[in-house]
Amino acid sequence: MIYNLNVNGPGLFATNGGILQNIRVFSGTVHADGQQYAGGVCGINNGTIVAAVNSAQVTGSAATAGGIAGQNGTAGIIVASLNTGNIPSGTQVGGICGDNLNTNAAAITSCVNTGMLYAGKTGKLCGQRIEPRFQVALDGRYRAVFRGTVRSRRRQLAPKCIYSPLRPPQGP
Repeated sequence: MIYNLNVNGPGLFATNGGILQNIRVFSGTVHADGQQYAGGVCGINNGTIVAAVNSAQVTGSAATAGGIAGQNGTAGIIVASLNTGNIPSGTQVGGICGDNLNTNAAAITSCVNTGMLYAGKTGKLCGQRIEPRFQVALDGRYRAVFRGTVRSRRRQLAPKCIYSPLRPPQGP
């Protein structure tokens, strides 16, 4: 468990190429000024992230920011992870990842975002490239359960997602 994280860079880890499991960041800030990708857990995920929790805020001028990973690469997988941290800036922002390059059906599975997102291109779960099928992905700002494709005013949010108004408690 990590409390009061204070990182100047792309995240707790710059790049993940292995397995990150049971990472818990309960408070703090990732200062991502000048970073291309930034996330509460890692800037770029080319491996597997399982059961991660991020409550740290991701701030600064990162082009692409996510609560768990800035970019989920072509081989990246994010499973059973939660973001409650806010992301107040960025060019494209998502609660789980800012950009998702993995088009496999199980690229992002059983993830929840309740953090507040503010950016030019904002996706509740993923900021850009929502091609894969999210499985049981929840976002705390929607009241209905949707079957099929969920769309925002600007673009597709996430195919085959379930959204819920329930918000888990903040912090530990």
